[in-house]
Amino acid sequence: MRIGIDAIRLVSGYTGLYRAINGVLLALQKIDQDNEYYLYSKYDFDFPLENPRWRKCIHPKTPFFMGSRYLKEERNGGNGLDVFWVTRTYAFPFGLPQTVARIMTVHDLVWRLYPQTMTFGNRVVFNVIAERGIRQADKIIAVSESTRQGLIDSLGTPSDKIEVVPHGVDASFVPHDHFQSARLIAQKHGVSPD
Repeated sequence: MRIGIDAIRLVSGYTGLYRAINGVLLALQKIDQDNEYYLYSKYDFDFPLENPRWRKCIHPKTPFFMGSRYLKEERNGGNGLDVFWVTRTYAFPFGLPQTVARIMTVHDLVWRLYPQTMTFGNRVVFNVIAERGIRQADKIIAVSESTRQGLIDSLGTPSDKIEVVPHGVDASFVPHDHFQSARLIAQKHGVSPD
C-alpha cells in the first residue's frame, strides 16, 4: 500500500503537534516494513529516513493554500497513493483522486467548542476548512474519547467513522527505575513511598 502523509507540521519545530506526529512517524517507520510512505510538505524538514520505503515529497514552488495544493500531481498518477493521512484537523489536498482513502487525525475541537480562544481569521478557516475535511474523511482518528464525543455531538459525525487512538508517551518520559522514582516523589512531597 502507498500512504501519503501531510508532513507540514514537521516543519514547525517543537510544538505539541510536531511532537505527536513526529513520534508516531518514527515508530511507524520502525515497525512497518511492508507499505510505502510519502511525506508531503511545501518546505523541507528534519526527519531521519531510516526505512528505504519512506520518501520526502517537497514541493517548494507549489502554492500552499487551504488544503495542501502541493499534492496536485496526484491527479496525474503521481505516487499512486492508496491512502492519504491528514495529521491535523484541516482539509484534504485539492485534486486528491476519489480513489484515495482519506484519514484525518482530530486532536481537539477547540475551534468549535471554545471559539472565543481563537482569532476571527482562525475561526473562519476552521469552521469552513476543518468541517469540510471532517465530512470528506473516510476515517477519523480522535486522540481522546472526549474528542470523539465532540465530533459526534457538535458535528454529527457518525460514530463508526471514528477510532480513538490516544497520543503515546515518548520513552524519555518513562521512569527507568519505578521504585527509585516513587522514593524521589515521596521524599519531595513528604509522604511515604508505600
